[in-house]
Amino acid sequence: CELAETNPKLCAITAAMQSGVGLNEFARKFPHRCFDVGIAEEHAVTMAAGMAAEGLRPVVAIYSTFLQRAYDEILHDVGIMRLPVVFCIDRAGLVGEDGETHQGIYDLAMLKSIPGMEILMPASAAELRSMLQYALRRTDGPTAIRYPRGRTAEFDSDTASRPFVRLTDGFDCTIAAAGRLVDTACTAAEQLSAQGISARVLKLNKIHPLPTDAIAAEVNGALLILEEAASQGSVASELAAKTNLRVHALNCGTRYLPQASVAEQMTMCGLDAASVVAYAKALVDKPTCEIRPATEQDLETLWAQNIAENPDDPRWITWRDEYIRGNQDGSMRTFAILIDGHPVGEGTLLFAPTCSAIRGRTQLADGKQTVNVNALRIQSAYEGNGYVSAMVREMERFAAEKGYRAITIGVEANEARNLGIYLHWGYTALVHTEAEDGALVLYYQKTLA
Repeated sequence: CELAETNPKLCAITAAMQSGVGLNEFARKFPHRCFDVGIAEEHAVTMAAGMAAEGLRPVVAIYSTFLQRAYDEILHDVGIMRLPVVFCIDRAGLVGEDGETHQGIYDLAMLKSIPGMEILMPASAAELRSMLQYALRRTDGPTAIRYPRGRTAEFDSDTASRPFVRLTDGFDCTIAAAGRLVDTACTAAEQLSAQGISARVLKLNKIHPLPTDAIAAEVNGALLILEEAASQGSVASELAAKTNLRVHALNCGTRYLPQASVAEQMTMCGLDAASVVAYAKALVDKPTCEIRPATEQDLETLWAQNIAENPDDPRWITWRDEYIRGNQDGSMRTFAILIDGHPVGEGTLLFAPTCSAIRGRTQLADGKQTVNVNALRIQSAYEGNGYVSAMVREMERFAAEKGYRAITIGVEANEARNLGIYLHWGYTALVHTEAEDGALVLYYQKTLA
């Protein structure tokens, strides 16, 4: 109602569920801008498309299960014309006593198939308001806002301006959730912490399109994704397909869920806090990870691994000698990732422009204010656990303590995933480009605090 008072083009449309979707007050205040079309969801969507095409801002408020009837109209009448129709999808997720036919767990896969569709999930009333405001500002396509039956979550902040946020930090595993399951994720993380397991919690706000690279850069350890959705078309399935993360999906699977209370249905799907804790405990075979400046023995072990992996390239022997010498004379500092005491990864700070990898390019490292991150490597078995990002943060801290004010990193232009990760780490200023070994390398800089 508040938005309608300042926006005369805002209209509401529903299909025989004015009371159920909370439009009674809107209908009383704006009777000529609220339309109940009866049990005709297809008509509701086509009507909204026509109104949007004429410059109005229609909001279609329908239960998730009934919106399925209008897939053709969403695809062809709204989506293909990129019309800014807003879909407020009530009863998205488990619906409890509403019954088996009303489960709102299938619309996510349906909506993700619509080109140009954005899908948002609030966890608080404040976020619902902010997301609705965003959707009404958007003019280049439809937006769906999904929320569950009844209240949202105990979470009461407004983080809607960002696609996702980190709520708690942790190193052993990561739990990602949206909507009311954010409460479950935070509760599970607290209970895991009491048992000596450190869990990071990511709160997802925009679940389509999904910022996969940015999310991947935030994950430590295995990733548990909690969703009130069918497995096909879920966030978990997308992240598993597009990243090398160890994704574990806790969702509604590929079954019909019987009538029960919401709490009982959550337990059926393993989405209650106790089930999440049990799953995470079984999953986390907790190795000991240490990140430290490499010792002489660490360097010997790491370079022996590098040379063994590249037996036909004599440059690796030359590089070994240079890096060991550089660590001895202070022109470099290598950091090692050790799992259960064994070196499995490395990265090196290059301080001096005399290093062969820098070759006099003082904009990358000048020995005074700017240092370069070089040669990030980790064994494939340990990729996707957050170890490299943790090492880079330690390298940045080390450089800042040494008085350096900027740090640079290079990435080949065709390595889109690594580029996305580096940008997410804060390396956003492009300072140099150069062709190296037949590939274009982009160098980005980050300011150190």
